[in-house]
Amino acid sequence: MKRHYRLYYLNHILQRINNWRAFRKEIKFWDRHLRLDNRDIWMEAVINPKTRKDRFPQLLLPYIEELRKVKDNLISILDVGSGPISELAWGVE
Repeated sequence: MKRHYRLYYLNHILQRINNWRAFRKEIKFWDRHLRLDNRDIWMEAVINPKTRKDRFPQLLLPYIEELRKVKDNLISILDVGSGPISELAWGVE
């Protein structure tokens, strides 16, 4: 039983190390892409409040309007995989 526990604990530690490496890699990626001197056209369009609406997927608007009616204008959207910047930001502002 002790051996099983040690293997489980070792596996747990290795998973945490791998998760930390992946996390650091993700942070480096976004740090590099969010710098002012390295932004691309897509990122500028999503960040800029004047052009953000153009990047929003218009197909979602009817659903958001319906949710606003039900939720007293307070809704949240989770954009999985978007990182710190989402094309959906305009829809919930």
